[in-house]
Amino acid sequence: MFDFFRKDFRLYFLRKRVDYDKAVKYYFIDKDVAYITCKVSGLDDIVSHYSVPGYELLNEDFSNYLERIMVHIPEKYPLVLEITGHQFTKDEQTRIEDAIWTQFELQFGAVQQKQKSGIIRVIWFAVFLAVSALLLLNTRQMLYEMVYILFWFFGDRLIEYLVLDEFDISREKMHYAQILSMKVIFTDKYTDEDISDNEADSYRGEIIRNIMDNEI
Repeated sequence: MFDFFRKDFRLYFLRKRVDYDKAVKYYFIDKDVAYITCKVSGLDDIVSHYSVPGYELLNEDFSNYLERIMVHIPEKYPLVLEITGHQFTKDEQTRIEDAIWTQFELQFGAVQQKQKSGIIRVIWFAVFLAVSALLLLNTRQMLYEMVYILFWFFGDRLIEYLVLDEFDISREKMHYAQILSMKVIFTDKYTDEDISDNEADSYRGEIIRNIMDNEI
């Protein structure tokens, strides 16, 4: 009997499936709001002790924890971050919110720069592609193959950026825009209670105001 269970298990592993969308909704989505909870014991768990007041960034562990979760949140949902486990003063809450904004504003800006440099590359590739096409029509046989290779190289890079890179950059930009517009709330103790319809509507309204009031 036990010989039957000693067989190669790779086939079973290959057949394993997970309902990813259902898991994301179960763990993070409540009333069509993406809700993330982080348990901390004090300000040092969130704000990097290397940063100075007024220019504070997030603690690396806290930032990595948020990133690991937020990568699973679909962009269509407004985002609420609950920071629980410690009673923060109003000044500390403001410092935390500013550190979160600064951290992800810089990352959002970096994505914007990547998008701008990509547009410049597209323009140059388009120019080189046009020049290569003209050379193909007016080049002698000896140089034809070299120009032909250049033509397909520039064409391939242009299509790769427009089809693949631009899509990835747009998704990344949307990801950080979602984070920058999120609502941050502070609770002393985690309760694991579902949010009410009124709370969900209130969060959505505040997130819309965050988007309208800040340039993202």
